[in-house]
Amino acid sequence: MPAITKKAIEELRQKIAALQIHNKDFVLSSGARGQNYIDIKGACLEPDSLYAIAGTFVNWMQEMDVSLAGGGALGADPIIGAMVAISHLPPFKHPIKGFIVRKSLSEFGTDNLVEGCVERGASAVIVDDVLSTGSSTLRIVRTAKSLGMNVKAVFAVVDKMRGGAQKLVTEGYDCRSIFTLSSLKLS
Repeated sequence: MPAITKKAIEELRQKIAALQIHNKDFVLSSGARGQNYIDIKGACLEPDSLYAIAGTFVNWMQEMDVSLAGGGALGADPIIGAMVAISHLPPFKHPIKGFIVRKSLSEFGTDNLVEGCVERGASAVIVDDVLSTGSSTLRIVRTAKSLGMNVKAVFAVVDKMRGGAQKLVTEGYDCRSIFTLSSLKLS
């Protein structure tokens, strides 16, 4: 598998910019309203874009020596799956495990709020597709902490620069994003 290059990140930026939806009133998970919607899910369902995202996050995890990643259902699902799948392969060679936090308890099966690997005492990162106000991301962080995990950082594909990163840093977490809203250079 190839290393994550500047070219791959630029192609990801172009893909995300091409998928933007604007001039429509949207309600975000925070309850805030906006006119532009950044469609990371579309990019997360294409192989090259998803590989660039997952590979970048695995590289960051390797730098931090963290081997557990989790995130919220739907936004983080494809990213976490890809991270787990590629993490043990070259050039990464940093095997990780993952978990997903549901929005609410499952009505079927195990009735779990969290699916996947839950390791009390383990250092973890929380992954999100888009970071806005940070409210939904903090819910995931707090859920992981309530299960005994030591959350070290939050990784996002895009920081919309609406205060979420600052909120997370104030709470004591490293917060990294591949792009900020301004670096996407949206039309």
